[in-house]
Amino acid sequence: MTILTLLFLAAIGSSPTPDTNTAPLDPNGPTVVINYDPNQFNGNNVQSFMYFIPLISISRVSSQASPNNDQLIGITSYEKQLDDDSFTVICRFKITGQGYNKYIFEPNHMVATHLNTVKKGQPLTEMLDWIKFQGQGLGRLEVHGLVVKGTLVATKVDLFFTTENTKSPVTVGIYSISPSEDGKYDYNKKFDVLTASVQSLSFKRTASTPKMAMKIESLGDQPDGDAFWSQVKAMVVNIFIPPTRIAPVGNDTMLLFGQALANQQPTFTFPRAEMLNQK
Repeated sequence: MTILTLLFLAAIGSSPTPDTNTAPLDPNGPTVVINYDPNQFNGNNVQSFMYFIPLISISRVSSQASPNNDQLIGITSYEKQLDDDSFTVICRFKITGQGYNKYIFEPNHMVATHLNTVKKGQPLTEMLDWIKFQGQGLGRLEVHGLVVKGTLVATKVDLFFTTENTKSPVTVGIYSISPSEDGKYDYNKKFDVLTASVQSLSFKRTASTPKMAMKIESLGDQPDGDAFWSQVKAMVVNIFIPPTRIAPVGNDTMLLFGQALANQQPTFTFPRAEMLNQK
């Protein structure tokens, strides 16, 4: 994930901050201002929060936002437990406002980057089509790590988009695709097209190829009466959706963002997302 940053992650903070990664020569991504005062909600725009998505992506992506979007995300509580050799940070956040922000993964590039994961002639399954943040929501970000010679080093970052009483505002599109007789994969002939509600995204420090774990809360557009079966289907699908391979820069960025929260840094600047198509 740049699934998910997605994943999932990171513009929790102060006054609305525009995405500064608009100029072609801009060397950086957006800078988010982080407010740790639970008594004062000041949010960054969700577009800045979602900037981890193109950072974790191994294929090219395009961004899309609804007209007059006013979604903001900000911290509502901050907890930190520090021991001699480890630490945990829990940031609860809320998303306010209306509209949606969406990242769309370029299908031909997605196919090209996943061909080496299957045998010749086999279908590509559980491919990510898009990820979308829509409307309002509540969640939390957890950072787990080690204390190394007095320095806080994040080893895991988890983003949770649901609570006991709220549904996730984050959805992803998933599809499968089989090769034609000439061996080519045609996106227009995709099958098993699903919309999944995302419960969480997880990032871990690793010396091997980084991967993002994604937990699904529900699938498809189920009526309320079928909510139970939708959740059962999601649990089954989760068994068969392995962690998604993501770009090292995106994984490193999520861990650095976690360390920024652990150190209560006032701001965090994302690196430039090379996979993001410029408008």
